[in-house]
Amino acid sequence: MKRYMLFAGDHYYPSGGMNDFKGTFDTVLEAVMRIGDNDWWHVYDIQKDQKLDPDPMSGPDLIEWAKQLDGEQ
Repeated sequence: MKRYMLFAGDHYYPSGGMNDFKGTFDTVLEAVMRIGDNDWWHVYDIQKDQKLDPDPMSGPDLIEWAKQLDGEQ
């Protein structure tokens, strides 16, 4: 079972709940690489039962944040 779940969507047209579910991933980096053009997003850590939320980070800062979290596993 993969550890991280990605939820993402558009501020104006969120689908709600599992309809905003984008997939499961082995690493935080894999998840954030799939955010794409979505206005909002959350990565959920299944093992720790917590939402990972670096908002409003983006770009290189977001990639570095994800790599640091993956290194702590």
